[in-house]
Amino acid sequence: MLRLRLLSHAKRKPRIGVREFNPFRPIQIAIPSGEQYVREVRALIERASIPTSLTRDEIAELKLAATEACLNAIRHGSPRGNSDTVGIRVEPDLDRVVVVVRDRGPGFNIRKIRQRPLSMGESGRGVRLIDSLVDRVDYRHRFRTHSVRLLKRSRCDLALA
Repeated sequence: MLRLRLLSHAKRKPRIGVREFNPFRPIQIAIPSGEQYVREVRALIERASIPTSLTRDEIAELKLAATEACLNAIRHGSPRGNSDTVGIRVEPDLDRVVVVVRDRGPGFNIRKIRQRPLSMGESGRGVRLIDSLVDRVDYRHRFRTHSVRLLKRSRCDLALA
């Protein structure tokens, strides 16, 4: 069973009987380290992206990039196997969606992977796929936790700017 926890922006209490609806509220889940749970992440991104200005194609690109990031976290970032979890946070906004994938794996050198030629096997191709599908990718390591932050902006808004 997946744990789903909604995070609110404000620390204030809503009035009794009135629930604030915020379609841009960040959503955070933790999935077990199993590839079969990645479809839940794809569905979450789909639902969270509905109120944004991203097109269907842009949402599909983000879902594919997030799928690859989740699979990398499950395959390479889960040292305890199925007993580990992978954290996912989706932060929708009017003109963009941010997806953060966290794991507790050993980490990797992103520069070495990006410099490696594609002919050197399958390893590292997912990183290049992610780079090509989203507008920005940030890799971070903090307190034994590794995270990949994917930013996808709406091209509609970029054309108007």
